[in-house]
Amino acid sequence: METFGIESGGSGKLDGFNPTTKEEFTEFADLLCTKINLYKNREEFPAFVDELVKNIILQMASADIKRIKLTVDNLYIEKQKAEKNEKSKKPNKGKGKAKLKVEGDNAHLNQYDAYGNYDDDYDDFM
Repeated sequence: METFGIESGGSGKLDGFNPTTKEEFTEFADLLCTKINLYKNREEFPAFVDELVKNIILQMASADIKRIKLTVDNLYIEKQKAEKNEKSKKPNKGKGKAKLKVEGDNAHLNQYDAYGNYDDDYDDFM
């Protein structure tokens, strides 16, 4: 077992585990999470978690389901905020206003300057 890097009692402990106290249920949850999170990078993982949660929750009371729903909703909101902050911290390269850069002889741009500036003639009309 040591040669292959497998700890004795890893999955065997999970199989033979029968929790009765709160501490034992916490340990059981940790063991399950460790085992399940080994597969979190797989494509099928979200569908698996969805089915797992559905099958577990079907046998629970509605008050317990409501409490779990609130916990999941709070986790969802926190995760959204974290992703939004992470997204806003990324630098926006190349995103800015386009600016016109004029170089060289600009005589053709100012061809009407020879006629004078008559914009202010009517300012004091009355």
